[in-house]
Amino acid sequence: MTPNSATSAYSGSSGAVLLIKDSVLSHSLSNYTLDFDAKMDLLSGSGFFGSAVRGTLNYPNIVCYTFILNDDPENTVPHWQACTLSDLSGNNTGYLGGSFYGGGSSTPTYTAGTWFHFKVVCQGNNIACYIDAGSGSALVFCFSDTTNATGGVGFSTAFLKTPNLVHFKNLVVSSCP
Repeated sequence: MTPNSATSAYSGSSGAVLLIKDSVLSHSLSNYTLDFDAKMDLLSGSGFFGSAVRGTLNYPNIVCYTFILNDDPENTVPHWQACTLSDLSGNNTGYLGGSFYGGGSSTPTYTAGTWFHFKVVCQGNNIACYIDAGSGSALVFCFSDTTNATGGVGFSTAFLKTPNLVHFKNLVVSSCP
């Protein structure tokens, strides 16, 4: 991830979160949809990538929800996970919507190097997480949580090992009624 003048980044001991700056897209928003495309070059048993929503960066602290594909060693196959994150060490991760350490949803199956479309809908206390692998949008997680009522949007990655890269494109944020 390459921060620029429109983003705020936080890198911790194991990962990074990049949020669109509050001056570009208000962090006081609560009801919105985040859409983007992403891919990871390799499935190497290490690394995750995905979204960050309702995020707040107050260096050195971060609070956000993430919807990720986790290819870390605790997962026998890569799993989709929905989490609350309060730092990037991995020590303060809460699992939501059926996610857990070492597991979550294994479908749709991710193929390394393939662009997948992420969609996260935040409305009230509800957050719905979708993936489109090319055959239509599939609901992976839906949960209710009141930890982060508002916040910024962006991307999350961690535990990537060289030469593995993650790519993001086509970020769109739209309001929900």
